[in-house]
Amino acid sequence: AKEFEISTTNFSKKTKNGMYEFTADSLIYNSEKHNAILTNIEVKPLLSVEEFNRRSIFQADYVLSKTDYIELKGINESLWLQKKILDADKLVIGNTDLNVFRNKRYPFNEKQRPPWPQDLLKNIKQQFVFDSVILKPSRVIYSELSDLSDERGSVSFNNLQLKAGTLSNMQNIISKAPYFKADASTDLMNQAKLSVNFNFDLSSKNHQHSVKGSLQPISMKPFNSIIQKASPIQIESGQIDKFNFDISLDNNLATGEVYFGFHDFKINVMNMESSEAKKSKLATFWANHMIFNSQNPKGNDELQPEKISYERDVQRSVINYWWKAILEGSKPSLGIKSEKN
Repeated sequence: AKEFEISTTNFSKKTKNGMYEFTADSLIYNSEKHNAILTNIEVKPLLSVEEFNRRSIFQADYVLSKTDYIELKGINESLWLQKKILDADKLVIGNTDLNVFRNKRYPFNEKQRPPWPQDLLKNIKQQFVFDSVILKPSRVIYSELSDLSDERGSVSFNNLQLKAGTLSNMQNIISKAPYFKADASTDLMNQAKLSVNFNFDLSSKNHQHSVKGSLQPISMKPFNSIIQKASPIQIESGQIDKFNFDISLDNNLATGEVYFGFHDFKINVMNMESSEAKKSKLATFWANHMIFNSQNPKGNDELQPEKISYERDVQRSVINYWWKAILEGSKPSLGIKSEKN
C-alpha cells in the first residue's frame, strides 16, 4: 500500500452549556509513520470571569488551557478498521499551559459529587488502549479569591512532566493488567522538585489507589502566595528539610504516613480588621511559643513519621482528597492538634 496523509484544519466546538469553546488548528494522519497529531489545542471560556461565576451560581473552576500538540504514535490501523478500537504505542501530550481560577466568595455546592478519575476513564465510549502516556514539560497555575483578601492567592507547578504505563478503558485489558502507574515531577513554586508516584487499581470497585512522593528541601516563605491570601497567617521564616509521604486511599479512607522535617519555623498572625493588615504581636508571640513547633525533630532526635488517617469528603475532588490527607499527617509535626482529637 502506498503512503498517504490525511489532514483537516480549524476544529471548533462549544460545550452544551455555552461556557467553553474547544479549538485546534489541524489534525494530520500519516500512514507510513502510523501516527496522528492534533496541533495547537485550546480550551477557553466564552464568558468573562464575573459572568462565568454569576452563571455558575456556585463555586466553579474557570479554566484556560493551551497545548502545543497531542500525538498518537504507532497506531494499529487494522484494529481500528476491524473493531473501531483506538490502539497506539504512545499517547504524547505536548507542552501545556493550564490556568485554573476559583472564586471562593460564591457558595460551595454541597450537593456536588465530583467523579473519580477511574470512572471518567470507564465512561469514555470510544474503546482505546495506549501502551504508554507521556506529558511533556508543562505548567499549571491554580489561583483563588477568598473573603479575606482582594488579591488572588496562587500556587504554581512548573516543568510538570509525567510518564505512565498502559492506559485503557477496555475491561478485557484491565482484567489482565489492572494497575495504571504514573511517575510525575514538577518544580513546586519554581523552588524545589516534587516527585510523585501514582498507582491506580482500575479493577477496584472502591477506587483503591496509592500516592507516594517527596519534596526536595525548600524555604517555606514562597507559600505565602497562597496562605496569606486565604488566612490571617504570614510565614516569617522556615526551611523544609525533608518531606516524604506514602498514602493508600479508597472510597472512604486515606491511611499512610508523612515524614516532615523542618527548622526555623516562625509565623506572624495578622490583624485583618483594619484596611491594611498589621502584625498582632500578642497573637504572634502566643502562636510561635505555645502552639507551633519551630523545628522537627527537636535537638538531635531522629525524624519520626506521623500517621495519616483521613476520611474522604464526598463533596470534594480526588485532588482535594490527596491534599487533605497529606495535610492531616503534617499537622502533628507542626504542633497542630488534629480536628478529630
